[in-house]
Amino acid sequence: MGQAFKIFKRILLTTFVMGAFYSKASEKCDCQANILMTISKVEENYAGFPDKVAQPRNVEYNALKERLISKSALITDPDSCFELLKEYVNFFYDKHFRIEYSAMPDSVVIPIDGKMIEELLTGQNENSIEGIWIDPHGSKIAIMENGKDTFWGVKVASTTDQYPPGFVYFTLARQGNSYSASLYNRKLNIDIPAKKVGNFLKIWNMQLWIRENALLTTMESEEVKSWKENSNGLMFKKINHDFNYLKIPTFENNDREIGSLIALNDSTIRTTPYLLIDLRGNGGGGSGWTSLIPYISTDQIDQGGSYLRVSKENSSRKIADLESYVNSPIPT
Repeated sequence: MGQAFKIFKRILLTTFVMGAFYSKASEKCDCQANILMTISKVEENYAGFPDKVAQPRNVEYNALKERLISKSALITDPDSCFELLKEYVNFFYDKHFRIEYSAMPDSVVIPIDGKMIEELLTGQNENSIEGIWIDPHGSKIAIMENGKDTFWGVKVASTTDQYPPGFVYFTLARQGNSYSASLYNRKLNIDIPAKKVGNFLKIWNMQLWIRENALLTTMESEEVKSWKENSNGLMFKKINHDFNYLKIPTFENNDREIGSLIALNDSTIRTTPYLLIDLRGNGGGGSGWTSLIPYISTDQIDQGGSYLRVSKENSSRKIADLESYVNSPIPT
């Protein structure tokens, strides 16, 4: 498995677009130190490193490394530095190897008024992404076109932040029948997928937006309720005498939530013939899966041969990971 690194040093800029701006204080980073640290960590700990740089790709890798180290010496802007780190990580073509920049708010404010909002609301087309959308907690945005196949998600109102109306929460770029999202406060080296599903706009497992004034189906209403309860779409229900339904939108950082839901409904699951597990749109992760083993494991699972990259950091991390399974064995 790959390692995930976060870059915390950052610079905050003043951005000017269409006569409006979002102003922030400045901070600098030592980009070359970040590049050298990342390279060192990867070469020592990344499990796929020996295979990824095997001949003939080792020539390409060494050239990339030299170019990035040289270029980083001239960079003090964390956003620009992140682009170099992103280029390095993306060399390995491994979606389990991610780098994230937990950026401070970085966006623009564009003019927006009541007339524009009303036109978007009354002109909504159920097949289009454009229109007025709300989230389960009452925030409201306008999604409007910003060039060919690109769109802005612009704040109309919210009780969860202090950004002004017109603040751009995210941008969307059309990719076939779906979109790639760029968020104002989170940068990843991989695309953040977004997709319109019925009356919903789903930005990966991070955000759910509901078209305003839409007539929701029963399932959609149930999903909105789960988001209001901060379960982000995680839900369980008994459909009938034979079937239970379990929806898990993600296995990332929700081990406790999945475990609690399973424990609460254990007797219902065990006394019902079938369990439907809905993983549509699930972005993966390493949480919660152990809770499902007692219901879906019928025999030993043979995963075949595997490799372990032994290093001081990997060993320390793996011991910590295994400790919980030693103290609390997986139920059967």
